[in-house]
Amino acid sequence: MLYAIKRTIEIVEDNLLSETSIKKLVIKLHFPYMVACLSEHVWDWEQNDYRNVEQQNRFLLKNIHDMIKENNREGRLEIKFWLVDIFENLDVLTMMALGDDSPSPQEPPPRSNVGIKFRSAALYWMYHAPSDFAAQQLCRRLGIALEFGTSDTFTGFTAPIRRLVITGEDRAENFARLFGDTWEEAIKTEWDEIRMDVLTRKKPYAGGLHRNESWNIMDEGAPYCRPRLPTAEDKDKIAKLDKKFHLTGDEVSRLHVGRDSGIDFERQIALYYELMGYSGE
Repeated sequence: MLYAIKRTIEIVEDNLLSETSIKKLVIKLHFPYMVACLSEHVWDWEQNDYRNVEQQNRFLLKNIHDMIKENNREGRLEIKFWLVDIFENLDVLTMMALGDDSPSPQEPPPRSNVGIKFRSAALYWMYHAPSDFAAQQLCRRLGIALEFGTSDTFTGFTAPIRRLVITGEDRAENFARLFGDTWEEAIKTEWDEIRMDVLTRKKPYAGGLHRNESWNIMDEGAPYCRPRLPTAEDKDKIAKLDKKFHLTGDEVSRLHVGRDSGIDFERQIALYYELMGYSGE
């Protein structure tokens, strides 16, 4: 972070040679400690040659402080540090996640559009959705854990996607509330896989509820289980799976029961399909 601040000041100073209208540089930070370091404590540290600064930060802090003093002394650039809410820095977080796209001697392979969309959706899920009222309401209603995260705590989209699928809430507007406008390219493949797993969970070849224990755990705490009825495309995919595994009509409608988990989701799904007139064939 300190190095990024130093480079920002250097870049703006370089631009001053051709752009004389720049008079003030405002650096927005969402870390209170960093703002205090650069606008308050730094003047005290100057008196003791930065001896009480963490060793790895001492050199950079002194350099930044010298740059600020030099600009003040020569009247070139006024540098200020503002403490802002993290959501005002989402554009910065996105740029940090995507990296520097400037040319380099050995240009790395171009990032795929899907990878960029995934990062954007991840940042939205971690930093924006937790403060969005509609997203909060949706997650409270469905029992989805929604809290501020970091790159270290991000574990993927599987849990929230699966909860939306098993409750029948996997609709475009809900995905946008949780993952932003880039949700489709970011999560569509995983969404399709999870939906097919849920729709075929009572098939013998699917292994029932217990094919994947981690998914079983994800389903715990769901307020209800009533996935949306299969679309024509879903039915076509399921029919191909039935044909692949050579299932008869009786086998297709048979309910596969695994070990008792205390969650009777198979029964809920069977009753729901019966009520809606879907036989599973």
